[in-house]
Parts: sequence; C-alpha cells; structure tokens
Amino acid sequence: MHPDVLLLGGDDVRAVEQVRAWVSSLTQSSLFAGWKIGIVEGADHMNEAGANACLKAIEEPTAKTVILLTASNRRAVLPTIASRCAVIPCARVSNVVLAEGLRMRAVADEDIDALVALAEGCPGRAIACHGDPERRARFAEHRTFARAAVTDSHADRLRHIEGFVRDLPSDRVRACEQTMELVQAFRDDGREVMLRRPPTPQTT
Repeated sequence: MHPDVLLLGGDDVRAVEQVRAWVSSLTQSSLFAGWKIGIVEGADHMNEAGANACLKAIEEPTAKTVILLTASNRRAVLPTIASRCAVIPCARVSNVVLAEGLRMRAVADEDIDALVALAEGCPGRAIACHGDPERRARFAEHRTFARAAVTDSHADRLRHIEGFVRDLPSDRVRACEQTMELVQAFRDDGREVMLRRPPTPQTT
C-alpha cells in the first residue's frame, strides 16, 4: 500500500488507541509532499469511544487530506460520524465479480461459494466472514432465521426471537452489532423476495 494511504480496519476500528494512532498519523506531513488518504473499513462497526476519537479528524481534516469511510450498513454508522459525511451509495457486487475478488485474496475455492451466498453482494461482509468463523456462523444462522420467518408459525418466530435475545452478549456495542446483522439479514431476504416477485400486470 502507498505510504500516504492510512488504513484503519478490522478489530482496530473498535480499539480506541488504534483509532487515535490512525488520527495522529493523518496529522503528519505526507511522505511524498502530496495528498494523504485515510480509509476506515467498517465504520458501521465503530463504537462510541472510537467514533469520538476520530471525530476531530473528520470535522477538520488537515490540508490535502481525504478521509473515506466504508460501511456495509449505513444505518449502523453512529450518528455523530454519519452526520459529518457525504454519502456515496455503491451498488451490490455481482456474484461473479465477488467470487473473483475472493479468489484474488487467496480464499480457498471450497469456501468461495458459501461466502458469496452469505455476502449478498457485499464484499466487506464476505471478507469479514472469511476472517471470523464465529461471525460467519452467525450470519448463516441469521439468514436461515430470516428465511424461515416467512413460513414459520407465530410461536416459532417468538421462540427464535427469545433465543436470539437470550444469547446476545452483555457488551452493548457487540449486542447492537449482532442485532443489526439480523436486521440486515431480513432486509436481504426481503430484497430477494421482491426481485423474484413477478411484476404486477398493468390495468388499462
């Protein structure tokens, strides 16, 4: 990576000391007397402490500095961060392109199909699931729950929800993150249903 491109991603977005170190690097002069680019991968996974640590850099970046924040779920980005950003929506990536991207990251062929299915066109989710088996299993469970909810009885839905709430971690940030993952699974499944639904005949 170019030395004037400063990346913050993975678990570091939740570690306030790592966020502060990233912000400090942004305030230093560029090595090639040009522009500096700060990238936050997974801004929707930031906690409040991390968001507060980088707030000043986002509000008042140093000269010739561009800051890019990526998020799979815009609604999960903390309001203090989202309100200070210009939003650029990106379309979902096709399965073919996503599979090729995972292959370029040396993901095993036997894992690619499963990751593409879980990702629903979101490269960040595929990468996160590949590097985190626990998250991968959780996404698969959420997806199964979302699809079953269409046909399950009311009692079965309540049982699933009670189990989900019971198993939520005590940490508030992680509990919110897992809840948003489930909500996203329902959104993705609803999107698939709408895409499969035949168009309504036009009446004249």
